[in-house]
Amino acid sequence: MTQPSSRPPNLLQPRLKAAPTFSSSILAATASTTPQVSRPSSRTREPDTERPLPPTDTSDKATASFIRRVLCPHTHNTGDRNTSRPISELLPPLTSSNDVDLQLYAIIAIVIKEFVYSWYAKITPDHVFVEEVVQIIAHCTRALEERLRGVDLEELLFDEIPELVERHIIAYRTAHEPLQRPPLRPDPRQVYHTLCPHPALSPIPDAEMPSTVNELQQNEAAYCQLLVQGVLAVLLPPEDLENACLRTLVTDILGELILRNGIGGK
Repeated sequence: MTQPSSRPPNLLQPRLKAAPTFSSSILAATASTTPQVSRPSSRTREPDTERPLPPTDTSDKATASFIRRVLCPHTHNTGDRNTSRPISELLPPLTSSNDVDLQLYAIIAIVIKEFVYSWYAKITPDHVFVEEVVQIIAHCTRALEERLRGVDLEELLFDEIPELVERHIIAYRTAHEPLQRPPLRPDPRQVYHTLCPHPALSPIPDAEMPSTVNELQQNEAAYCQLLVQGVLAVLLPPEDLENACLRTLVTDILGELILRNGIGGK
């Protein structure tokens, strides 16, 4: 009789791993022939996306260049040495902050370019008149800043302004809650302006009466002129107030272009 083999059956033997279908040499050859997609490296980025300039720096440089072209044309065309000088060295200070002065001078430059040079450049190429106007505006803004420092902001913000706003809210509610019904119900705008009259807001414009619209615009313009003249009388020195030409021009710029069209027109 044959003795049983001491070797365990094949079922209990661990199976050998299957041989790879492709050899390592074939895989290496395939990998060498397969095109690889190159990833963009951080070193090959575009210069503008690598270290972008802050928007404020770019806009401030453009603003300063525009101010130099309009308000300092004699220094803007003399070379790079003058164009590199800051605005604070070329123009008188408007306030105690150079950043605020830059934005204010941008507004002044736009007004001078659009409403002064449009007719003044046709008369003479001289810029002395514009420089005098800038000096007067700078004197007014500095004097205004000094006066604002003496204002009690706590009382203004928490007492006077809330009281004024409350008065207008009460007048508005009263005008829109009448006791009568139509047709006896009055116009809410008429009631409101009766409770809170203002010379610059009268008469009430009526579509059926075009003359009221023109009269309202004239009253608004006259009120802005009177307001600016009262401010200039307090802020300007006496020798500047005696110059009627400069005083009239500054009054028109501040009252008509800035207060009425720039602020009131919005």
